Amino acid sequence: MKRIKSISWWRWLVAAVPVAAIVYVSLNESLATVIAIVAAIAAVVVVIWNPFAARPRPHLLLRPSGAEAVTNVALGDHWRPVDIDAVVDTAEQIARPSSMGALRWLGGFAAKPTDSDLATFRSEVDEYLVEMRTWAEAAAEWLATHASVLDCHVFQENDSAVDAEDAKVTVVFPEGTEVCDAEDLEPPDEPQRPMLKTGPGPLMEMLRPWGGVPSFVADGPALDFSMREVEPFSVDEPDVDEGLDGSIEVSYRRQAIRHRESLPSGDPFTVRLPPGRHEVFWRVTAKNLPHPKTGTWVISCPVEASGTPITDLASFQSALAGEPELDIEALFASKREDPDTGQEAQG
Repeated sequence: MKRIKSISWWRWLVAAVPVAAIVYVSLNESLATVIAIVAAIAAVVVVIWNPFAARPRPHLLLRPSGAEAVTNVALGDHWRPVDIDAVVDTAEQIARPSSMGALRWLGGFAAKPTDSDLATFRSEVDEYLVEMRTWAEAAAEWLATHASVLDCHVFQENDSAVDAEDAKVTVVFPEGTEVCDAEDLEPPDEPQRPMLKTGPGPLMEMLRPWGGVPSFVADGPALDFSMREVEPFSVDEPDVDEGLDGSIEVSYRRQAIRHRESLPSGDPFTVRLPPGRHEVFWRVTAKNLPHPKTGTWVISCPVEASGTPITDLASFQSALAGEPELDIEALFASKREDPDTGQEAQG
């Protein structure tokens, strides 16, 4: 319940004196005198209180990703072409080691592989390479679609001295935009590389009567609880609607935006846009805002891959994980260039 503000004595005096004057003059003077006095009092009220002055209103701004004054967003900067044959060749080199696990059987933990073991292993590797090619093609396609994915954190900002009452935020994405779930953002699972299987070695045979190799992990039933099994719910989740023209509207529920405050509109969301350059429209409405505040973001999505092709499995795995590629040569370089002198300095 709102408190009723008290009115000071001088405001009562200013309000009572004109009323008393009008009543007195109307009883003792002519109509022209009454009109003149009323007009004079109205002029004084307009000068002092100015009831026709514009009411202070909030100044609202909507920006993505929490960045300062962001209006242009470029996606897919790290999308590179993939050489499927080279990636599969790298996987084959890893899957067919020349040593065939020699350290294991030389140490006595595994027996030396027989011809049957080697034949089984080679057959499993052949099947693995077929699966690897299928996976590499699907993963390269996933990289292409993921290059146009926007993980959007919407921030609303009220740069004024007035609170925005019952503000509602809406972002309109163009036709062809898809709202992504968490499972849509996961790359395809990589096939498991086969391992050469042999019988137990002499050392394992000696340890078998005492229970085999000691283990610090007790075998037995265990409880497996994962938070991913719980359906997430949040009152700050945005509402998603599809427009008649195929556009996607993402809106957040009404809330107050305090003056001089910047805060997220609610939970983030993820969308996949079609390739090309798009104008994304947004608007903010409020109870004390006569007209909606509107604006646009320009989002550029790549049409094709660019840069140096990916030719090895490790780089491909890094790209799928969204991690920077590890440059081994630069990491272990013995010499590097001094940025101040431009000459090579010892590392």
